[in-house]
Amino acid sequence: MAYRLLEINAPFVLHYLVRWRTQAAFLPPLSSTPFASHVTLHIGVERSRLDAELVGCIARVYASARAYTCGPVPIMDRVVAVGVQRLPVSAIHLERFFAETVDAPEDALQTFELKVASTGKSISVKQGTSIVAALAEIGVKVDTSCAEEVCGTCIVDVVSGKPDHRDNFLSKAERASDAVICCCVSRLKSSVVVLDL
Repeated sequence: MAYRLLEINAPFVLHYLVRWRTQAAFLPPLSSTPFASHVTLHIGVERSRLDAELVGCIARVYASARAYTCGPVPIMDRVVAVGVQRLPVSAIHLERFFAETVDAPEDALQTFELKVASTGKSISVKQGTSIVAALAEIGVKVDTSCAEEVCGTCIVDVVSGKPDHRDNFLSKAERASDAVICCCVSRLKSSVVVLDL
């Protein structure tokens, strides 16, 4: 992400929190040109000082900025709690190390019909089969990366149907809109879904 931001000459700041300098991954490249002027290293921040440190980081961002955070759940929870004081929730993006378990709602369907908008092809998706796997059966490839609902690579636009969101990636607003679905783990609350593929 940092390489891409440099490439398009977009302003950014990377705040890197670590317990010990020796544990900091990617420190040599991040400490060298051209990254050094964009990186602030926070070493040995105690839990009791974490919120104050985060407030200092977020206080300097533009109200139109976006915040991306990756790390242990307790740290990301604090980034969100502090971040919403300055930014809308939709501007704070999380990448988790591990997926949290998302329970299926009572109205989730075991089997549903999946249709591809561009070709009209359809397939019945049974319990235990992912949307990605079902699409592959009818010759439609969806890019995936983590296969654990945390990266967002497999997001596809929904033309019609009501998704049962089981990912750890989409924002609350994206979930409420039902305009997209993470195909690696999510299911359906309606009997048919049409995807913009």
